[in-house]
Amino acid sequence: MTSSAQLRTSSSSPCLTACLSSSTLSHSQSHTDLEVAGRSAYLPATSPAIPLDFGETEEVTGDLPFPREGYSLAFVYGTLKKGFGNHWLMQKLMADGDAIKIGTARTLQNYPLVCGPFQVPFLLHLPGSGHRVLGEVYEVNSKAVAALDVLEGTDRGHYMRCPLELSNLVMSEKYAANLGDRFDNLKQENDGAEEPVAFMAEAYFAGLAHTPGLAMARPIESYDANAAATYVPRKFRPEGKTFLEHVHSWIVDKRLLAGVSSKQYKYPLSVI
Repeated sequence: MTSSAQLRTSSSSPCLTACLSSSTLSHSQSHTDLEVAGRSAYLPATSPAIPLDFGETEEVTGDLPFPREGYSLAFVYGTLKKGFGNHWLMQKLMADGDAIKIGTARTLQNYPLVCGPFQVPFLLHLPGSGHRVLGEVYEVNSKAVAALDVLEGTDRGHYMRCPLELSNLVMSEKYAANLGDRFDNLKQENDGAEEPVAFMAEAYFAGLAHTPGLAMARPIESYDANAAATYVPRKFRPEGKTFLEHVHSWIVDKRLLAGVSSKQYKYPLSVI
């Protein structure tokens, strides 16, 4: 078991190079293929039983019994969460045994979580501003990471997968039940612990090129039903522009509304 001291790392470590080169897996499907094919390409005609959530346990402190060897932790904060537009992919990964929902957690540091064009959520790599963002934690294998990279468009500059530190973990009852005696031992070992354990995971941050422009939006603590009420799925978005071109147009509009001339904001279209 890894100690909390081993799990904690310096929260000030830059992730720029690591983020930009984080997608090292080869993808057999493109981002467009994934979006267009949707559920039908990933869910069989007769879907196996999807793991269900059975509430949450108390907040966890002390040492943690995950991730298993060969797995990593993914922190999802937007449409991949249960009840939102892209959660079908997490359901598929869980049904195939490529992902397990551990519970919910918050970022240890403050980060801006904002909504851009079409009410798409973006976590911005600007630690120290914004809020301690609430999201879900999954244990994932390399197959799941590859599928998430495709959905998030890491090879197109849409998002970048970066490490971040989490805390305030609340395990799902189903995951705690799967741990069995290990969960009971965990509770006994950590009785009297004063602070929730901090641990490392990976999350998908907005690409660096459009982070400054997206930072004009008001940060939120959680992407909830209110934030997602006007979310527009890809199939209903206007055609003729790439996703990053839509982001660029949204940023320019925000700048104009704020009284900043579009000539004062040059978007690097070379990344599109």
